[in-house]
Amino acid sequence: MVPVGIQTVTFTAEDAFGNTSSCDFELEVIFVLGVNDINFDEGIRLYPNPTNNVIFISNTTGKVLQQARLYDISGKLVQTVSIDNAEENTAINLSELASGVYLISVEIDTNTTVKRIVKY
Repeated sequence: MVPVGIQTVTFTAEDAFGNTSSCDFELEVIFVLGVNDINFDEGIRLYPNPTNNVIFISNTTGKVLQQARLYDISGKLVQTVSIDNAEENTAINLSELASGVYLISVEIDTNTTVKRIVKY
């Protein structure tokens, strides 16, 4: 396993006549993922989709969500929802929105995922 940080990697090759050549480069390891880590994007699900009045956010990431922002298809922010202390499944009321396609951005400190929802 390569440790986090900047590591120097050296490759050396030798041909059949004994000639050698080396190449050095730096490799920066920013974050190490374990086998059991859950990808934030995959851990956030929206259901039912399409929906009529309420969409539920299912959070299986184990991280505490902070807020959700709802955008119309043109990118205009139409609703911000504080989801601090959200349970594993959080309901968002969409009854005041017109039918259409929306994008919802679900955020924590270091990660954001954007999902598409359809309201009929």
